[in-house]
Amino acid sequence: MAGTLDGGHGLRTAAHIFVGDKGGHYEIADRLPQHGDGDHGLWPEP
Repeated sequence: MAGTLDGGHGLRTAAHIFVGDKGGHYEIADRLPQHGDGDHGLWPEP
């Protein structure tokens, strides 16, 4: 049975969204853009 975690997927993280809702005890330590809500402009309007 093939699993969903077999091999690489070629995807990469572009940004963190909804960080305004994360708990204060969490820290995002990378240099990716952080957006407080869903208005991030990463995807085109439908």
